[in-house]
Amino acid sequence: MTMSNLRAHLGFYLILLAATWLFGSALYAEEDFESEFMAWAEEFGLLPASLSAIGQDGNLLLAAGFANAIDLPRPIASISKTIAGQCAVHMARQEVLSLKSTTSDFLDWDGPQGDVTVAQLLTHSSGFGPDSTQRDILGRNLNNYARIQAVIDDVSTRQMLSSDAGSYSYNNENFLVLEALMTAAANEDAVSWCKRSVPGLNLLETLARADQAEALGFAGGLSISAQDLALFFHGLTVDDDWPRVLIAGSNEYGPGVIMQTTSVGQNIFHVGGICVALGPKFGAFAAQLTSGNSVAALYSGCADENALGRLNELVLRHLGEP
Repeated sequence: MTMSNLRAHLGFYLILLAATWLFGSALYAEEDFESEFMAWAEEFGLLPASLSAIGQDGNLLLAAGFANAIDLPRPIASISKTIAGQCAVHMARQEVLSLKSTTSDFLDWDGPQGDVTVAQLLTHSSGFGPDSTQRDILGRNLNNYARIQAVIDDVSTRQMLSSDAGSYSYNNENFLVLEALMTAAANEDAVSWCKRSVPGLNLLETLARADQAEALGFAGGLSISAQDLALFFHGLTVDDDWPRVLIAGSNEYGPGVIMQTTSVGQNIFHVGGICVALGPKFGAFAAQLTSGNSVAALYSGCADENALGRLNELVLRHLGEP
């Protein structure tokens, strides 16, 4: 999630990155990924930062912290959506809800707002908008549950963007509503249910609500260590029951994750960032590459397009080959 005075919000970045991210041939991996990442973070003013990579065999390739402990959990902003997506799919498999369940089923919403499904929320294809969270440049929503509930209440009656219904339109409100729906379906806090019940998530000791943005929950308010996040991405498997919509070319947005088709396979990734004018600034990137390697990078500050592009180059150079 980006709530910022940057010239583009995360929806723009995701479309841009889906078109360009992680393409190209990997170079040799003998260079020092750790030192290059630290130099990247220093150059763009993104320290403290942490980095972790998992090999295709599941073994730890590296874990490094710069100006913070290696295993320190940090906010992951919109990568929280990826965790929410895997939990929602698991809930559907356990018949706690269905991907076809609607907001009227669990939240008692009426009208077209009540016809929105879990699958549409997961893929930003609900037709909700415009995204009111992008206007929160002071970060007043980050730790204010009452303000988040007010956003959800507004979405329940706000006119739909009918021209966007069924197509991709990035909106943090989708995952605010999704968390409310999942909480109602589970009859307990959805984040707690997911951490306890979802295979893989229940092994991630550092996963929690982020102190800096806890009210955002699944929309952008979780924290985790880089190593645990890399492990989580390593375990992702694109399954037939994943909902998905096209976002750019043949690339798709699935349940809280971008699936990028290449000539040699599929990359799975997500990025996130919160950059509030008078508040916290942090970001994250995580991916499972066609090489079978997985990576997670957590950093402080506001990463712009140039910084993200440079990070892409580093990831490809060191992890793009098996």
